[in-house]
Amino acid sequence: DFFAKSDVVQLTAKLDIGFADLTSYSQIRNEKVEQRYSLDLTNIGAVALQGFEENDIFTQELILNSKAGSRFQWTAGAYYSNWDSQWPYVGRAPGQSSPVPYPQFLESGIRSESMAVFGDATYQATDGLFLTAGVRYTHDALKDAYSNFFAIGPAFPPTLTTNRVTPRAVIRYELSPETNIYASASKGYKAAIYNISSTSTPGAPILPESIWAYEIGLKHSSSALTFNLSGYYYDYTNQQLAQSRIINNVPQTVITNAASSKLYGVDGDISYRFTDQFSVNAGFNWSHARYGDFQGAPSFNPATFASTVIPNAKGLHMTRAPDFTANVGATYTADLGGGSLILKSNLFYTSKFYFDLTQQVPQDSYALLDLRAEWTDPTERYTLAIAGKNVTDTHYLNQASQNALGIGAIWGAPAQWEASVRVAF
Repeated sequence: DFFAKSDVVQLTAKLDIGFADLTSYSQIRNEKVEQRYSLDLTNIGAVALQGFEENDIFTQELILNSKAGSRFQWTAGAYYSNWDSQWPYVGRAPGQSSPVPYPQFLESGIRSESMAVFGDATYQATDGLFLTAGVRYTHDALKDAYSNFFAIGPAFPPTLTTNRVTPRAVIRYELSPETNIYASASKGYKAAIYNISSTSTPGAPILPESIWAYEIGLKHSSSALTFNLSGYYYDYTNQQLAQSRIINNVPQTVITNAASSKLYGVDGDISYRFTDQFSVNAGFNWSHARYGDFQGAPSFNPATFASTVIPNAKGLHMTRAPDFTANVGATYTADLGGGSLILKSNLFYTSKFYFDLTQQVPQDSYALLDLRAEWTDPTERYTLAIAGKNVTDTHYLNQASQNALGIGAIWGAPAQWEASVRVAF
């Protein structure tokens, strides 16, 4: 079960200051969440957990954009956020084997503060050549962190800060008004974090993750044909990874760093309109995603389900990263009964991938077929539709991880059919 309540106040202000346009985005958000989930993954709930979470979030962003009309266009800005997250209760939820009162396992909290300044500029060197450069400086801090596993006592990790400069550069050339080629290089990062849900190392920091991303590609868009093709290479350092594990008989999320990971591949999509009534689309992605250096990768013994580690996961597949995915679809429209009929289909395919870091829990390749037909009356007020999802009733896993009783599996939805009536007022 999942219950959530959010209160949000947001203010957007725009101001013309002559040489540029200034936009301000302000938001205050309060979220209260209650989660109950079964570790035995049955409706019995013999082994179940319950958690309460409350978040207070404030964000402020200022963006300054240059006026349109010149060959030199630029953006500058600043960003601030303050996120206070509290877990006052994590413990056993009501279940057939749960004692009363239900025992509490954990309470924890942390405050995350982030500040950044950034700038980005594009210069049109010739009629078809565009050069872009940008940079961002970010300061992140984790403050007031604490965790209290009642079995081992409280921990109060010190303030943890991360500072990074992340640049990017893009060169783009228009071969024609419909077609352009480009190349880009950019650096991104993810701040250091505390693994406060760990019973063994609640105060141990997880190193900041960084990535260099390189991409080259071609884009084309005309009235009948849209076509995109790109090649990419991602070089991760200290990639942050999370896995569910049972440690000291307590279910928890273990976060760790893979020292290096590399991902490269080719991505493409195409759509073509044969007539005003009939069009097709297709897409694919081929990627090679592997860990480069990952010493002490968390794993488990598939015979006993005991948590363990392997010396090095070098060469193993990155989690949830299939080598190949593809989709193909079609849309047909026609006049029917004075109204409009739309028929749609989409077929999705994925090759084999793994849910865990050390390839103990795989999902074999599978395909999903979705169909939809809808008719809108001549007044465009009423729409009748019938749709089928996974109409071939393919069996596949959405999630699989270690839990209190072994390997917990959440299956994808079986074949589903639905009918709907939509009324426009």
